[in-house]
Amino acid sequence: VMVAIIGTGEVAVERAINVIKENNETELNLYRCCIREKGAERISSFLKQNTKIEALYLSRNEIGDEGVNYLSEVIRINSSIRMLSLSLNKITDKGVQYLTEVIKTNTSVKEIDLQWNEITNDGAQMLLSSLKHNFSITALNLEGNSRISKTISSQIKLKLQFNEGLKLFEFGSVSFSRPKLYFCGKEGSGKTTLRKSLQRTYWQTWFVT
Repeated sequence: VMVAIIGTGEVAVERAINVIKENNETELNLYRCCIREKGAERISSFLKQNTKIEALYLSRNEIGDEGVNYLSEVIRINSSIRMLSLSLNKITDKGVQYLTEVIKTNTSVKEIDLQWNEITNDGAQMLLSSLKHNFSITALNLEGNSRISKTISSQIKLKLQFNEGLKLFEFGSVSFSRPKLYFCGKEGSGKTTLRKSLQRTYWQTWFVT
């Protein structure tokens, strides 16, 4: 269930927090509530104790780079968040840097929306480098960041497609019943070994410089 809050600034943030405390909501929508950096800090503080929210829709809030920094701290410790929408938030390469440090080790976030911010090739390259260590993110929207080259965009898209393909192994969509995979005498462990091998091969093929 998504919570849509009417109001702006601190009032909107506190209303959202109260609703979440009273219900079992899994999505928080503060679209265009003008919460800015301070609101992002308050939400981050709350989400450090809350493990119900799976999706954060915070577009058009002018949270800026420091707002992303607060949210990145939450993502580092909160494994319930799957989707993060941060479009139209005046985020620059500095904000991207905060986010990429977390992406390298995070395995819970699947989708990130960074449309129409102020990200350049430098920020996109940082995202691409962090994806080298991340095989969970399958959607990363950078549309509207006009200073990102088509070359880097294509490389990011290719990596996301690869991550999407790996989900077949994660969720058992590929059947190994005929024949079964064995590794070190244990049935099925070859599945994980094969996935890891594909990860290494992918980066050796496409992104080793």
